[in-house]
Amino acid sequence: MARRSSGHWTQKLFVEKPYLFLPFLEERKTAGIKEAAAVARLFRKHGVRSGSRVLDLCCGIGRMAVPLAKQGYDVVGVDMSPDYVKRARRYAASKHVTRRTKFIVGDYRDIESAISDETPFRGILSAFTSVGYYGKDVDRKTFEVLARHTARGGVFILDTTNRDWILRHFEKKGYEMAGNVLVLEDREFDAERSYMVNRWEYYRIVGPHLRPEGVYKVDHRIYGPADMKELLESTGWAVVSSSADYDGNRIDIMAPDKSQMVTVAKRR
Repeated sequence: MARRSSGHWTQKLFVEKPYLFLPFLEERKTAGIKEAAAVARLFRKHGVRSGSRVLDLCCGIGRMAVPLAKQGYDVVGVDMSPDYVKRARRYAASKHVTRRTKFIVGDYRDIESAISDETPFRGILSAFTSVGYYGKDVDRKTFEVLARHTARGGVFILDTTNRDWILRHFEKKGYEMAGNVLVLEDREFDAERSYMVNRWEYYRIVGPHLRPEGVYKVDHRIYGPADMKELLESTGWAVVSSSADYDGNRIDIMAPDKSQMVTVAKRR
């Protein structure tokens, strides 16, 4: 697959400097085991049995794909970062699920090229807010492609941040730290486009020093339950539920720790 130009922030962060976001993915590996077990329960609840072929869209380092394979699923993971894909393969090998996993370097914006030889799928997972990076029109196209390559009645589990919660608890500044990486965040919300427009300033911690690693404009489309449902149902999916987590708890935008939105849809 041809490599995209380096203009977009996803290319800069995930392909050109994958080590900057890597500690945040590594930090979530342990949680990924628990979350994958909950995803497997959701799949089984909606008829996607162990042994089914499923897609992990924007799989990163395989933190969900590998434990899903341990749950008995045959998992195809796609990610734009060659570095993350290599790490996902190593993770799968370390957990002895190489035969149940396949990891492919592929771009969300041209997902059909990556998955056309791997389908049909019975289930799809998109975790850790991996949609919205390129806007609603690209999401619409991608969801349509996914529907075409999913068996009728197949299940799409979509884990994103809930826009309605973000607006209720909005903070203009913040920071995150994982491993030896610190990121300072300035945030704005573009209400006309429903976009978060962020400025992320990265540093690596080297001994007692902070080493600057660049400033990135990270903008992406975010969704609430209603417009996510509209988008899915206009692209060949029927929404079954929208919850605050993989366990099906009710969305409560007033709760301080319920920013997650897990939407479950079935292929019509």
